[in-house]
Amino acid sequence: MTDKKNISLHSTLSAKLIDYIQHKGYVHQQMPSERDICQTYQVSRTTVRRALQELEVLGYIYKQHGKGTYISDHWKTKQDVFEGFSFTEYMTSIGKTPKSIVTDFNIEHPNSFIAHQLGLSETDFVFCFSRIRLADDIPMLFETTYLPHALFSTLTLKDIEQIPLYQLLETNFHQSILYADETCQAGYLTEQEAKLLHKEVKENCLRLTRQTVNKQFQLLEYTTSVTHNDLFVYRVRHYKRG
Repeated sequence: MTDKKNISLHSTLSAKLIDYIQHKGYVHQQMPSERDICQTYQVSRTTVRRALQELEVLGYIYKQHGKGTYISDHWKTKQDVFEGFSFTEYMTSIGKTPKSIVTDFNIEHPNSFIAHQLGLSETDFVFCFSRIRLADDIPMLFETTYLPHALFSTLTLKDIEQIPLYQLLETNFHQSILYADETCQAGYLTEQEAKLLHKEVKENCLRLTRQTVNKQFQLLEYTTSVTHNDLFVYRVRHYKRG
């Protein structure tokens, strides 16, 4: 019970400190001391340290040995969530017409793997839907997305068909996205994937996974995607801390 409480406290504090940095702080400004943060937010030193560690990993702050903790400029240069992995926004920006075809839309219990990715139990419910993503009517991606039912209980098939996903999450469900973790791995197309993407079976492909987190540090989304690897260049920018 204590561990769960501590996790909740440090995540809540992280969200409050991010709001402070974004709206009241400035680049290279020294952050308040751990003691001051403890007093201001009425939390323990352990909670403060966990929150600051999380902010450092996310690029909001950096530490200078013997001097203190400062607001970083890295978070200002990070891509917006829509620019970073919104299929609709990206295709529109390069002059192509995006389109999605929903092939499945269900409410179901997650298996153990999906439950773990969303921080749920196997007795909870999730929305599960699959889409073929097209640009100028050419199939580009096949993806399957899982969303916690408890956070999006009024979600409908019509919503998914008509509104870009991240716009839908923010506008209709008031979910402010903090960050997303992505992985990319080479592989081969299965028979079903090849058919959907108009390619040959066992042709090379890229497999992507994405796990999205809101500003309360709740897991919002887990998506798996597959694309034929002649259509995308995958770029990653790494920042050195401090």
